[in-house]
Amino acid sequence: MDYPDSILAYLLDRLHPVYFLIDDQGTILSWGGALDDYRIPAPQKGMRIGDLLFFVEGLLPMPDNHLVLECVEWRDGIVVDVHLFRDAGRLWLLLTDAGPKAQYQRRVQQQANAMQLLGDAHPPTPAAHMFKDATRGLLDIDVRQGAQRRTLSILFASIRRFTWFCEHASPADGFDTLNAYLAAMIEPVLEYSGIVDKIVGGGVMAVFGLLPSDGASAALAVAAAKAVIEKTRVEAENRRQTGNLPLTVGIGIATGPVVWGMIGSQHRKTMSVTGRPVNLAAHLAHQAAGQELLIDRTTWQVLPANGLAFTARRLTPRGMDRPITAYSWTMMHEN
Repeated sequence: MDYPDSILAYLLDRLHPVYFLIDDQGTILSWGGALDDYRIPAPQKGMRIGDLLFFVEGLLPMPDNHLVLECVEWRDGIVVDVHLFRDAGRLWLLLTDAGPKAQYQRRVQQQANAMQLLGDAHPPTPAAHMFKDATRGLLDIDVRQGAQRRTLSILFASIRRFTWFCEHASPADGFDTLNAYLAAMIEPVLEYSGIVDKIVGGGVMAVFGLLPSDGASAALAVAAAKAVIEKTRVEAENRRQTGNLPLTVGIGIATGPVVWGMIGSQHRKTMSVTGRPVNLAAHLAHQAAGQELLIDRTTWQVLPANGLAFTARRLTPRGMDRPITAYSWTMMHEN
């Protein structure tokens, strides 16, 4: 289909596209467009696209002929739409400017925050932090589109020894303690533009990158995790001073491509995410000590100066054959 030159000029002027021709293994064959506008380093022929653009890792080989990731946080506040598609047997990666769209979604998020403040006047319950029909409408998330693939950061926070505690505490004490710790875990998630996906026992799973924000999803997840550790440290100290058993929280974060959408039966459906980062984040949280944050390498690479406050650790998560390098942070790293 032929388009008038004025139409093409209009689109090029507003979308500022960047393109890469790659093979199925992600090797760059050629490139062009407004690389400087997105502060993309000069590529070299033969290098891997994942080494140049971290958010492409895990998308190849592409299972379909067309894949779109919307509003991906790149760097320095730059937001792009990512298009992967085949044409005449060739695989193309196209980046277009999503800044105006992201700004609009931020305004929508402010409305959602206002709704959250109204809800704060009522006693918090786990259901109050799940995906709501009203919130979905405000965030313009079209659940009818089915499953989508996105690069997100997944956070798991788990209370250490909570099962043992519940077996020895009275039901009232166990319930009150759980509510206090859940509040300390959920509030930082919401503060840093995360969404609580589920609450299971003494643990919380949260997702970062679905809501528009001013930072990369990995950096927001790490900031939220540090705030959780601080809030639960205060809660543990208060319990110690009153003669109660202090409980601690271990946290795991992993970043990468996941599938998110509606799951369930015709009787009950909910929004959720699945994929390797979800399992990895859960395994990292399981291996984290009390008041420790463990993150995977992808998350660590996105942090400023590659997360200098973190210490590398070799560990083998459950279900994996080989050890991986994870990165540990505790409050001692900040002192």
